[in-house]
Amino acid sequence: MKILPARSLLFVTLAALPLALAARPKAETFTASLSGSSEVPAVDSKASGTATVTLDGNKLTFKLQVSNLNDATMAHIHGGESGKNGGVLLPLFAGEGSADFSGVLAQGTVTVGDDVVEAIRSGDAYVNVHTKAHPGGELRGQLKPVM
Repeated sequence: MKILPARSLLFVTLAALPLALAARPKAETFTASLSGSSEVPAVDSKASGTATVTLDGNKLTFKLQVSNLNDATMAHIHGGESGKNGGVLLPLFAGEGSADFSGVLAQGTVTVGDDVVEAIRSGDAYVNVHTKAHPGGELRGQLKPVM
């Protein structure tokens, strides 16, 4: 068995480092612009919002910001293509929002299953914000990759 000198071993290790780093999947970011007109069926709302989701493997980091939203009750990521409703994949917010709220409604980091990752990557996931006035959803936006 041949033993490499320390200098050769260091060279081999440093040469392989870029390959190891390139093999690691990069974090992917997705955004959604939320509006009442994107709801199915559409609703009339003065509220708006933005959702940002970052996937790093199965780690999902999210931030949900809204403007002029009254009495939020829930927010989720749903599975479903644009224009169609689908089931809840991940709860983002549950509680009671205040009247005419503007700001960060929810944010955090969670571990999700491969089904959630695949739905987001394939474009078949949307963010939905529910309110007392619109229990089925007042704001909706399809998650799309940031280029």
